Amino acid sequence: MNLENFPTNETAIEMMCWITGNGFYDNSYVGKWIFQIMGKEMEDAQRLFEELQEQIFPETATWGLIYHEQKYGIETNTNYSIAKRRSQILKQRNFKMSMNPERLRQLIENITGKNVEIIENTTDYTFSVKVIITGSDNEINEVYLREQINQLKPSHLSYEIVTERPLSTGIYVGTIMQQAEIMTIRQVM
Repeated sequence: MNLENFPTNETAIEMMCWITGNGFYDNSYVGKWIFQIMGKEMEDAQRLFEELQEQIFPETATWGLIYHEQKYGIETNTNYSIAKRRSQILKQRNFKMSMNPERLRQLIENITGKNVEIIENTTDYTFSVKVIITGSDNEINEVYLREQINQLKPSHLSYEIVTERPLSTGIYVGTIMQQAEIMTIRQVM
């Protein structure tokens, strides 16, 4: 082994410079190995620390997704992609946040893919969900939507779902121009 090019670890080289400014360990095989191993361990600890910071949030977590799934009561399925597991966690996390009419509107829009209006206090302790259906895709899964709203809304409120389909009609005006000429035909014998 070439002692001139050893240790190879960046942290180990820095540590040697800090401790031995005069080159005391430059020819020591055992000393350089000790610095190599300490440097590798420090780099591994630094890498794990940086990875741990990424695992705190489900948006960046990889191996830490299992802990987020446990927190929100989601069954862990490692056959799903990381993106799908993240989306399940984020959906569950967002459903647990405090609910106000604007937040409810945003979540229902995400569920239906349609424009939604929330009308509060149609009567006491009620609200209306108006789903505005435009274009050719005019269906919503109302059973699924009701299940989701029941999970989202405060338990003391009742609601109704109203669908609105704006009509877009045009008035067509047409005219026919006619030009007529009166001709008299006589029979000649």
